[in-house]
Amino acid sequence: MKTRVISAAVALVLLAAAMYFYRTVAFEILIALISAIGVYEMCCAVGMNKTSIPTVCMSAAFAFIFIFREYKGFNKYFPVAAIVLLLTVFVIQLKNFSTQQFKDTAFCIMSAILIPLSFSSLVLMKMRFTGYAEGMFYILLALAGAWIPDTGAYFAGRLFGKRKLCPQISPKKTVEGAIGGFIAGIIFFVLYGFVFGRIAGFNVNYLYLVLLSPIVTAVSIIGDLSASVIKRQVGIKDYGKIMPGHGGVMDRFDSVLFTAPVTYIFISFLPIVF
Repeated sequence: MKTRVISAAVALVLLAAAMYFYRTVAFEILIALISAIGVYEMCCAVGMNKTSIPTVCMSAAFAFIFIFREYKGFNKYFPVAAIVLLLTVFVIQLKNFSTQQFKDTAFCIMSAILIPLSFSSLVLMKMRFTGYAEGMFYILLALAGAWIPDTGAYFAGRLFGKRKLCPQISPKKTVEGAIGGFIAGIIFFVLYGFVFGRIAGFNVNYLYLVLLSPIVTAVSIIGDLSASVIKRQVGIKDYGKIMPGHGGVMDRFDSVLFTAPVTYIFISFLPIVF
């Protein structure tokens, strides 16, 4: 528990630093690093680090580049990066055809696209909402939508959990824990909107905020279970060891892959603050 708390504290410090440098390119660099590490962990999960390190490195590098595809005209270079990735990866596949399974190569390519695509929603929020406080409000909301319900579900499950939610995928998750996660999400969203709104001088649409909370909580649970499915099928406990007590980036950010784009889509049609 002590190790988990220390790791969480370090992560919060890094998050605070990212928010402090929110207006600079440092924010995009941090998201790009998280994306690249996430892709690296996913590639290693299927054993590509044992059969083709170059494929793993290319996939992680592409994930980093992907985040910057909309940054100050960089999009005109993005197709070049994409074709370099595909050509390199498939040349390696042809060279190692007897030892490297194509399904693993395809998994790396898929991860290199989908993971930064989801994380780039956080960057798009920054670009769409040019106001410093407004963009930060939505980004923190997307992150909290992944972590607060999970925390609520953990404690509710410990206290009241009896009925298993998905025993074959995640044995510790319970129906009661999931309900606790939904309740924790709604309570936090309302309090967060009230406090942040008062500090930043926002008008908050609490109806939209309450509508978003269960949606985000639901996709957060789906994201967590999806990551667990992959771990069960490839036979690993954690995706990495970069965060002692928590695992890897994908162990902590698996739900963010789902909550970030859903939050961005929702607020694009139904803005919560104005």
